Amino acid sequence: MPAVAAILPDGKRLHLQHGPIDLIIAADGAPDAVRTAYSAAARRFAPLLDELVAELAMLRCEVEEPFLPRSFEPPSSTLPLRSSSRGLSPGPKSSACLGPGNKPRDDGDRDMLLSAHTLVDSTYAVKNSGFTPTPDPSPQGGGGRQPLSSGNATVDEAEDHCEAGTAAAFPSPLRGGVRGGGNCNAPVSPVARRMVETVAPHWRERVTPMAAVAGAVADEILAAMLSAAPLARVHVNNGGDIALHLESGETLTVAGPAGTIRIDAASPVRGVATSGWRGRSFSLGIADAVTVLAKTAAAADAAATLIANRVDLPGSAKITRQPARDLAPDSDLRDRPVTTGVGPLDAQEIARALDAGEFFAGEMLRSGHILGAALLLSGETRMAVAGLALSRKGQDRGDRTHE
Repeated sequence: MPAVAAILPDGKRLHLQHGPIDLIIAADGAPDAVRTAYSAAARRFAPLLDELVAELAMLRCEVEEPFLPRSFEPPSSTLPLRSSSRGLSPGPKSSACLGPGNKPRDDGDRDMLLSAHTLVDSTYAVKNSGFTPTPDPSPQGGGGRQPLSSGNATVDEAEDHCEAGTAAAFPSPLRGGVRGGGNCNAPVSPVARRMVETVAPHWRERVTPMAAVAGAVADEILAAMLSAAPLARVHVNNGGDIALHLESGETLTVAGPAGTIRIDAASPVRGVATSGWRGRSFSLGIADAVTVLAKTAAAADAAATLIANRVDLPGSAKITRQPARDLAPDSDLRDRPVTTGVGPLDAQEIARALDAGEFFAGEMLRSGHILGAALLLSGETRMAVAGLALSRKGQDRGDRTHE
């Protein structure tokens, strides 16, 4: 089935869907600019899933020590793009929405509270020339993070050669490699490159580029829109992993499990993501939710996954786990045990698990990989925040800040 694009019933937001990728996009600007940007988003989106599936074997490999130069920064979704044979590429360079229980809201102002997806009532097939109206009898919304597949290829068809072998050579700025031989080659497509570059600094965590896939897709679509037209404000929501753009004077309010976050143009935050064992993606930890703010959606996506993994009680009989492969044969986590249940925890257990996650989040904050994080477990919250004003619901008990 080809990629589908549709303007939602409110006449303002764009819905893009292809297989497991499901985006809700909102843009503010001149009407012609918004239309141009939406068309650019649809054109860039059309081949994106096939690009990822073509490199799936590599994207399921764990990254090795990359020997990054000190000046390395994660790729920015707001940098200008250049054309390539694979489409647009950067210039020089997991729960619904932001957490369980969110419901659509309309606060009556221009702040877009990021909420559950609304199904479309009219759809358009994505064509290279823009939108061509064609009915779709079964539009899909709210898709989860399923194994990547498309009409041309599936995960089952992509042999996994990452179990053994030597590291492949990796292009600058990554001078290390990807664990495993065979198809663990250097990334080619812009989104795959963004994914690998984002997770490379976290190689000690045994992470694969798939930890950044949803955020990297959001970043790519945002970049395509900004390269096509001037826009005052944009957010691209990929199932809760959000890439955003704000011109001077603009603000965006994000609603999540830890409360609301008001982001203004002066803030460096341009990506928001949430992860946890209750979400759609597997987690090695027991956090109900970890929401991360970062400079890009890909960076927030990967960090939320890794911090959520660290909120844990290793060896506790109260935690049930299963090998990821038993639950999803195509999982990039393979035989690593993922959390399937968490029993009632006492105050000391909650504190110990949150301590571990908070320490790791603090390290990521100090190293510049994230700009803030909120960790939730069994009604308790910890904050790792530097200079960001948060309006938060719930109890203050257990909250801490990192300056």
